[in-house]
Amino acid sequence: MSKSRGFGSGWLRLRGSRAKLTARSPQGGGRRPILGGTDLIPLGADRVALPYGGYPQPHKYPRNRHSFRRTNALAIWPRERLGGIQADDEGAFATLPLIAEGTTLRLNARVAAAGHVLVELAGGDGRPLPGHRFADADPVLGDSLDHTVRWNGRAEIARDRAQPLTIRFRLRCATLFAFELL
Repeated sequence: MSKSRGFGSGWLRLRGSRAKLTARSPQGGGRRPILGGTDLIPLGADRVALPYGGYPQPHKYPRNRHSFRRTNALAIWPRERLGGIQADDEGAFATLPLIAEGTTLRLNARVAAAGHVLVELAGGDGRPLPGHRFADADPVLGDSLDHTVRWNGRAEIARDRAQPLTIRFRLRCATLFAFELL
């Protein structure tokens, strides 16, 4: 993804950005992206899009009425995968304490063949909930928008819903894009 520092300067690639918003124009030249929308457009149940327009010439290239042709397109991503937390090897993180009604935890994650995601649930006091420790967690494997997290084969989370819940994650060769308590 790119940004401009303002008038009088060129476009710069944002550090760490892997988003691919450019494509080849029908004439064979590269299309330079200029984002045109602010809202994501749902494309069915599993994809979202952001409209943008681009020109075949680089930014600040001399233009005339024949070469100044804008092309409109959509940048398309899988649902809820605009950004994620990635562990190339191993990594861990935890949420702040949450108050949530749900009794089932779903993950939107991509896990490499040698990887996994493990999840532990802790109460407001920081201690793991019985039956929901890392040692009880079934590894989350594969690439899915809707992994159901299980502990010893059970997905239901039995707890007092009025109490805060902390979710702890351990990732190995995986990217976690989103989680949801249903």
